[in-house]
Amino acid sequence: MNRGGTLAAALDPFGVATAVPNVIGTSHIVGSPDCWFYAAQNSHCQALAPGLTNAFALPASGTVGDSGRNTLRGPHTSVFNAALMREFSFGERTNLEFRWEVFYVTNTPLFGRPNSNFSRGAAGTITTLSGDPRVMQFALRLAF
Repeated sequence: MNRGGTLAAALDPFGVATAVPNVIGTSHIVGSPDCWFYAAQNSHCQALAPGLTNAFALPASGTVGDSGRNTLRGPHTSVFNAALMREFSFGERTNLEFRWEVFYVTNTPLFGRPNSNFSRGAAGTITTLSGDPRVMQFALRLAF
Protein backbone atom coordinates (compact mmCIF):
# COMPACT_ATOMS: atom_id res chain seq x y z
CA MET A 1 0.00 0.00 0.00
CA ASN A 2 1.41 3.33 -1.04
CA ARG A 3 0.58 6.01 1.53
CA GLY A 4 0.74 9.52 0.15
CA GLY A 5 3.05 8.64 -2.77
CA THR A 6 2.52 9.32 -6.44
CA LEU A 7 1.45 6.76 -9.00
CA ALA A 8 4.94 6.89 -10.53
CA ALA A 9 6.46 5.92 -7.19
CA ALA A 10 3.99 3.05 -6.87
CA LEU A 11 4.84 1.71 -10.34
CA ASP A 12 8.59 2.28 -10.07
CA PRO A 13 9.68 2.88 -6.48
CA PHE A 14 13.38 2.97 -7.39
CA GLY A 15 13.19 5.60 -10.14
CA VAL A 16 13.56 5.38 -13.90
CA ALA A 17 16.67 3.19 -13.65
CA THR A 18 14.49 0.08 -13.18
CA ALA A 19 11.56 1.14 -15.38
CA VAL A 20 10.82 -0.76 -18.57
CA PRO A 21 11.30 1.50 -21.63
CA ASN A 22 9.02 1.87 -24.64
CA VAL A 23 10.13 0.29 -27.91
CA ILE A 24 10.15 2.93 -30.66
CA GLY A 25 12.39 1.27 -33.26
CA THR A 26 14.81 -1.53 -34.03
CA SER A 27 17.70 -2.06 -31.62
CA HIS A 28 21.22 -1.90 -33.05
CA ILE A 29 24.25 -3.62 -31.52
CA VAL A 30 27.33 -1.47 -32.13
CA GLY A 31 29.63 -3.85 -30.23
CA SER A 32 32.10 -1.45 -28.59
CA PRO A 33 32.55 -1.27 -24.79
CA ASP A 34 31.91 2.49 -25.11
CA CYS A 35 28.66 1.81 -27.00
CA TRP A 36 27.43 -1.79 -26.94
CA PHE A 37 23.92 -0.94 -28.16
CA TYR A 38 22.96 2.34 -29.79
CA ALA A 39 21.58 5.07 -27.52
CA ALA A 40 21.54 8.64 -28.87
CA GLN A 41 22.17 10.15 -25.44
CA ASN A 42 25.59 8.42 -25.38
CA SER A 43 28.11 10.62 -27.22
CA HIS A 44 30.33 7.60 -28.04
CA CYS A 45 27.41 5.98 -29.88
CA GLN A 46 26.89 9.08 -31.98
CA ALA A 47 30.57 9.02 -32.97
CA LEU A 48 30.73 5.25 -33.65
CA ALA A 49 27.41 4.89 -35.50
CA PRO A 50 26.22 8.31 -36.67
CA GLY A 51 23.32 7.16 -38.88
CA LEU A 52 21.39 5.11 -36.32
CA THR A 53 18.32 6.04 -34.27
CA ASN A 54 17.11 5.12 -30.80
CA ALA A 55 15.22 1.89 -30.29
CA PHE A 56 13.95 2.76 -26.80
CA ALA A 57 12.44 5.77 -25.07
CA LEU A 58 11.54 6.46 -21.46
CA PRO A 59 7.82 6.05 -20.73
CA ALA A 60 5.74 8.93 -19.46
CA SER A 61 5.70 9.43 -15.71
CA GLY A 62 3.35 7.00 -13.99
CA THR A 63 3.25 4.53 -16.87
CA VAL A 64 5.04 1.27 -17.62
CA GLY A 65 6.84 0.80 -20.94
CA ASP A 66 6.06 -1.89 -23.48
CA SER A 67 9.51 -3.47 -23.87
CA GLY A 68 9.78 -7.18 -23.10
CA ARG A 69 12.40 -8.93 -21.05
CA ASN A 70 15.79 -9.77 -22.57
CA THR A 71 15.29 -7.67 -25.68
CA LEU A 72 19.01 -6.78 -25.73
CA ARG A 73 21.95 -9.14 -25.40
CA GLY A 74 25.30 -8.36 -23.83
CA PRO A 75 28.67 -9.68 -24.96
CA HIS A 76 29.11 -13.44 -25.20
CA THR A 77 31.37 -15.36 -22.85
CA SER A 78 33.76 -18.01 -24.10
CA VAL A 79 35.99 -19.65 -21.53
CA PHE A 80 38.64 -22.26 -22.28
CA ASN A 81 40.32 -24.13 -19.39
CA ALA A 82 43.12 -26.71 -19.63
CA ALA A 83 44.98 -29.10 -17.35
CA LEU A 84 48.16 -31.13 -17.70
CA MET A 85 48.72 -34.07 -15.33
CA ARG A 86 51.54 -36.54 -14.84
CA GLU A 87 51.69 -39.42 -12.37
CA PHE A 88 54.92 -40.94 -11.08
CA SER A 89 54.99 -44.31 -9.34
CA PHE A 90 57.37 -45.10 -6.47
CA GLY A 91 57.04 -48.77 -5.66
CA GLU A 92 53.74 -50.61 -5.62
CA ARG A 93 51.74 -48.36 -3.31
CA THR A 94 53.16 -44.84 -3.60
CA ASN A 95 52.23 -42.38 -6.36
CA LEU A 96 53.07 -38.74 -6.88
CA GLU A 97 50.75 -36.73 -9.12
CA PHE A 98 51.79 -33.40 -10.61
CA ARG A 99 49.02 -31.10 -11.95
CA TRP A 100 49.23 -27.85 -13.87
CA GLU A 101 45.83 -26.21 -14.38
CA VAL A 102 45.16 -23.07 -16.40
CA PHE A 103 41.81 -21.34 -16.07
CA TYR A 104 40.78 -19.01 -18.89
CA VAL A 105 43.64 -19.82 -21.26
CA THR A 106 42.90 -17.17 -23.92
CA ASN A 107 42.95 -14.26 -21.41
CA THR A 108 40.80 -12.01 -23.61
CA PRO A 109 38.49 -9.58 -21.78
CA LEU A 110 35.13 -10.87 -20.60
CA PHE A 111 32.95 -7.78 -20.60
CA GLY A 112 30.07 -7.35 -18.15
CA ARG A 113 26.54 -6.24 -18.94
CA PRO A 114 25.99 -2.87 -20.62
CA ASN A 115 24.40 -0.02 -18.69
CA SER A 116 20.67 -0.02 -19.45
CA ASN A 117 19.68 3.25 -17.75
CA PHE A 118 18.22 5.25 -20.64
CA SER A 119 17.76 8.38 -18.54
CA ARG A 120 21.53 9.08 -18.49
CA GLY A 121 24.31 9.51 -21.02
CA ALA A 122 25.99 6.24 -20.03
CA ALA A 123 23.35 4.03 -21.67
CA GLY A 124 25.00 1.20 -23.60
CA THR A 125 28.44 1.53 -21.98
CA ILE A 126 30.25 -1.40 -20.39
CA THR A 127 32.26 -0.49 -17.31
CA THR A 128 32.77 -3.89 -15.64
CA LEU A 129 34.28 -7.26 -16.39
CA SER A 130 32.36 -10.47 -15.85
CA GLY A 131 35.35 -12.72 -15.23
CA ASP A 132 38.82 -12.90 -13.79
CA PRO A 133 42.05 -12.83 -15.81
CA ARG A 134 44.03 -15.99 -16.50
CA VAL A 135 44.82 -18.03 -13.39
CA MET A 136 47.34 -20.88 -13.18
CA GLN A 137 47.85 -23.31 -10.36
CA PHE A 138 50.32 -26.10 -9.72
CA ALA A 139 49.72 -29.02 -7.37
CA LEU A 140 51.51 -32.07 -6.09
CA ARG A 141 49.59 -34.98 -4.59
CA LEU A 142 51.27 -37.82 -2.79
CA ALA A 143 49.21 -41.00 -2.40
CA PHE A 144 50.50 -43.89 -0.32
